[in-house]
Amino acid sequence: MQVSCHRKNNLSYAVIDNYFDSFEEVLAEAKDLRRLAYQPEYTSSAKNEDGTHKKTGTGLFLDDLYTDRREASPILCGNRRLFDSRLTTKLEEFDACFGFISKSNRDTTLLNYYSPNQIYEAHKDEVQITVVSLLGWGDFSGGGLCFPEHDIKVEFKQNRAIVFLSCVSHASEPLTGNEDCCRVSIAHFITSN
Repeated sequence: MQVSCHRKNNLSYAVIDNYFDSFEEVLAEAKDLRRLAYQPEYTSSAKNEDGTHKKTGTGLFLDDLYTDRREASPILCGNRRLFDSRLTTKLEEFDACFGFISKSNRDTTLLNYYSPNQIYEAHKDEVQITVVSLLGWGDFSGGGLCFPEHDIKVEFKQNRAIVFLSCVSHASEPLTGNEDCCRVSIAHFITSN
Protein backbone atom coordinates (compact mmCIF):
# COMPACT_ATOMS: atom_id res chain seq x y z
CA MET A 1 0.00 0.00 0.00
CA GLN A 2 1.47 3.33 -1.09
CA VAL A 3 -0.17 6.47 0.30
CA SER A 4 0.30 9.94 -1.14
CA CYS A 5 -1.47 12.97 0.31
CA HIS A 6 -2.34 15.98 -1.82
CA ARG A 7 -3.70 19.47 -1.31
CA LYS A 8 -4.81 21.95 -3.94
CA ASN A 9 -6.34 25.20 -2.72
CA ASN A 10 -8.86 24.11 -0.06
CA LEU A 11 -9.11 20.45 -1.12
CA SER A 12 -7.19 17.70 0.68
CA TYR A 13 -7.29 14.16 -0.67
CA ALA A 14 -5.24 11.01 -0.49
CA VAL A 15 -4.40 8.47 -3.17
CA ILE A 16 -3.66 4.92 -2.05
CA ASP A 17 -2.19 2.53 -4.59
CA ASN A 18 -2.31 -1.24 -4.06
CA TYR A 19 -5.20 -0.67 -1.67
CA PHE A 20 -6.59 -4.22 -1.43
CA ASP A 21 -4.18 -6.94 -0.31
CA SER A 22 -6.33 -9.68 -1.84
CA PHE A 23 -6.99 -7.79 -5.06
CA GLU A 24 -7.64 -10.84 -7.24
CA GLU A 25 -10.39 -11.98 -4.85
CA VAL A 26 -11.87 -8.47 -4.80
CA LEU A 27 -11.87 -8.34 -8.60
CA ALA A 28 -13.46 -11.81 -8.85
CA GLU A 29 -16.21 -10.79 -6.41
CA ALA A 30 -16.89 -7.57 -8.33
CA LYS A 31 -17.17 -9.51 -11.59
CA ASP A 32 -19.51 -12.07 -10.03
CA LEU A 33 -21.81 -9.51 -8.41
CA ARG A 34 -22.34 -7.46 -11.56
CA ARG A 35 -25.28 -9.73 -12.43
CA LEU A 36 -27.08 -8.40 -9.32
CA ALA A 37 -26.54 -4.69 -10.00
CA TYR A 38 -29.49 -2.30 -10.10
CA GLN A 39 -30.28 0.77 -12.15
CA PRO A 40 -29.44 4.17 -10.55
CA GLU A 41 -32.91 4.74 -9.10
CA TYR A 42 -32.36 1.81 -6.70
CA THR A 43 -28.93 2.90 -5.42
CA SER A 44 -29.70 6.34 -3.99
CA SER A 45 -27.78 8.03 -6.79
CA ALA A 46 -27.71 11.81 -7.02
CA LYS A 47 -30.16 13.57 -9.30
CA ASN A 48 -30.12 16.59 -11.56
CA GLU A 49 -32.56 19.43 -11.00
CA ASP A 50 -34.90 17.90 -13.60
CA GLY A 51 -35.05 14.63 -11.63
CA THR A 52 -32.85 12.58 -13.95
CA HIS A 53 -30.08 10.55 -12.37
CA LYS A 54 -26.49 11.75 -12.58
CA LYS A 55 -25.27 8.15 -12.76
CA THR A 56 -25.78 6.15 -15.94
CA GLY A 57 -24.12 2.95 -14.69
CA THR A 58 -25.54 0.33 -12.35
CA GLY A 59 -24.79 -0.43 -8.71
CA LEU A 60 -25.27 -2.63 -5.68
CA PHE A 61 -25.01 -1.96 -1.93
CA LEU A 62 -22.90 -4.77 -0.47
CA ASP A 63 -24.20 -4.19 3.05
CA ASP A 64 -27.69 -5.19 1.91
CA LEU A 65 -26.33 -8.34 0.30
CA TYR A 66 -24.09 -9.49 3.15
CA THR A 67 -26.30 -8.32 6.02
CA ASP A 68 -24.92 -10.59 8.76
CA ARG A 69 -22.04 -12.13 6.82
CA ARG A 70 -19.62 -9.30 6.03
CA GLU A 71 -16.71 -11.73 6.44
CA ALA A 72 -17.93 -13.58 3.31
CA SER A 73 -17.09 -10.57 1.13
CA PRO A 74 -13.45 -9.94 0.13
CA ILE A 75 -14.44 -6.35 -0.68
CA LEU A 76 -16.03 -5.65 2.71
CA CYS A 77 -13.13 -7.34 4.51
CA GLY A 78 -10.60 -5.47 2.40
CA ASN A 79 -12.08 -2.04 2.94
CA ARG A 80 -11.57 -2.48 6.71
CA ARG A 81 -7.97 -1.51 6.13
CA LEU A 82 -9.13 2.10 5.90
CA PHE A 83 -9.55 1.98 9.68
CA ASP A 84 -5.99 0.76 10.35
CA SER A 85 -4.48 3.20 12.85
CA ARG A 86 -1.25 3.51 10.82
CA LEU A 87 -3.25 4.80 7.86
CA THR A 88 -5.65 7.01 9.85
CA THR A 89 -2.73 8.56 11.74
CA LYS A 90 -0.92 9.38 8.50
CA LEU A 91 -4.05 10.92 6.99
CA GLU A 92 -4.88 12.93 10.13
CA GLU A 93 -1.32 14.25 10.34
CA PHE A 94 -1.75 15.58 6.82
CA ASP A 95 -5.19 17.13 7.42
CA ALA A 96 -7.37 17.03 10.54
CA CYS A 97 -10.48 16.55 8.37
CA PHE A 98 -9.52 12.89 8.01
CA GLY A 99 -10.19 12.47 11.73
CA PHE A 100 -13.74 11.63 10.69
CA ILE A 101 -12.47 8.18 9.73
CA SER A 102 -11.29 7.08 13.17
CA LYS A 103 -14.34 8.70 14.81
CA SER A 104 -16.87 7.03 12.52
CA ASN A 105 -19.36 4.46 13.72
CA ARG A 106 -21.07 3.63 10.44
CA ASP A 107 -19.91 2.77 6.96
CA THR A 108 -21.55 1.41 3.83
CA THR A 109 -20.16 0.13 0.54
CA LEU A 110 -21.62 0.59 -2.93
CA LEU A 111 -20.29 -1.11 -6.06
CA ASN A 112 -20.76 0.99 -9.20
CA TYR A 113 -20.37 -0.54 -12.67
CA TYR A 114 -19.67 1.53 -15.79
CA SER A 115 -19.56 0.39 -19.39
CA PRO A 116 -18.10 2.62 -22.13
CA ASN A 117 -19.68 6.08 -22.23
CA GLN A 118 -21.41 5.64 -18.85
CA ILE A 119 -20.55 8.17 -16.14
CA TYR A 120 -21.48 9.62 -12.81
CA GLU A 121 -21.76 13.37 -13.24
CA ALA A 122 -20.42 15.78 -10.61
CA HIS A 123 -22.17 15.26 -7.29
CA LYS A 124 -21.62 15.33 -3.53
CA ASP A 125 -22.22 12.48 -1.11
CA GLU A 126 -24.30 12.82 2.05
CA VAL A 127 -21.76 11.36 4.48
CA GLN A 128 -18.47 12.68 5.93
CA ILE A 129 -15.71 10.79 4.09
CA THR A 130 -15.84 8.97 0.76
CA VAL A 131 -13.29 6.44 -0.43
CA VAL A 132 -13.52 5.47 -4.10
CA SER A 133 -11.55 2.38 -5.04
CA LEU A 134 -10.98 1.76 -8.74
CA LEU A 135 -10.80 -1.53 -10.58
CA GLY A 136 -11.90 -2.93 -13.87
CA TRP A 137 -11.43 -5.42 -16.64
CA GLY A 138 -11.06 -5.40 -20.39
CA ASP A 139 -9.16 -2.97 -22.56
CA PHE A 140 -10.25 0.62 -21.89
CA SER A 141 -8.93 4.11 -21.36
CA GLY A 142 -10.26 6.84 -19.10
CA GLY A 143 -12.33 5.95 -16.04
CA GLY A 144 -10.53 8.14 -13.53
CA LEU A 145 -12.05 10.28 -10.78
CA CYS A 146 -12.14 14.06 -11.01
CA PHE A 147 -12.88 17.00 -8.78
CA PRO A 148 -14.21 19.43 -11.42
CA GLU A 149 -14.48 22.51 -9.17
CA HIS A 150 -10.77 22.14 -8.36
CA ASP A 151 -9.58 21.12 -11.84
CA ILE A 152 -8.11 17.87 -10.49
CA LYS A 153 -8.12 14.52 -12.26
CA VAL A 154 -6.90 11.34 -10.60
CA GLU A 155 -6.23 8.85 -13.36
CA PHE A 156 -7.56 5.31 -13.30
CA LYS A 157 -5.14 2.76 -11.95
CA GLN A 158 -6.07 -0.78 -11.01
CA ASN A 159 -6.44 -1.15 -7.22
CA ARG A 160 -6.21 2.60 -6.50
CA ALA A 161 -8.29 4.28 -3.77
CA ILE A 162 -8.98 8.00 -3.40
CA VAL A 163 -10.00 9.37 0.03
CA PHE A 164 -11.71 12.76 0.33
CA LEU A 165 -14.36 14.77 2.16
CA SER A 166 -17.77 13.77 0.83
CA CYS A 167 -18.96 17.37 0.52
CA VAL A 168 -16.50 17.91 -2.35
CA SER A 169 -18.03 17.68 -5.81
CA HIS A 170 -16.61 14.68 -7.67
CA ALA A 171 -17.37 12.76 -10.85
CA SER A 172 -16.28 9.69 -12.78
CA GLU A 173 -14.58 10.19 -16.09
CA PRO A 174 -16.03 8.25 -19.02
CA LEU A 175 -14.16 5.27 -20.36
CA THR A 176 -13.71 4.24 -23.93
CA GLY A 177 -13.19 0.68 -25.01
CA ASN A 178 -14.97 -2.38 -26.33
CA GLU A 179 -18.31 -3.57 -24.99
CA ASP A 180 -16.69 -6.25 -22.79
CA CYS A 181 -14.77 -3.78 -20.63
CA CYS A 182 -16.01 -2.46 -17.32
CA ARG A 183 -14.82 0.13 -14.83
CA VAL A 184 -15.87 -0.49 -11.23
CA SER A 185 -15.77 2.00 -8.41
CA ILE A 186 -16.17 0.74 -4.88
CA ALA A 187 -17.63 3.70 -3.00
CA HIS A 188 -17.00 3.33 0.72
CA PHE A 189 -19.04 5.88 2.68
CA ILE A 190 -17.86 6.80 6.18
CA THR A 191 -20.08 8.65 8.68
CA SER A 192 -21.13 9.00 12.32
CA ASN A 193 -24.68 8.74 13.59
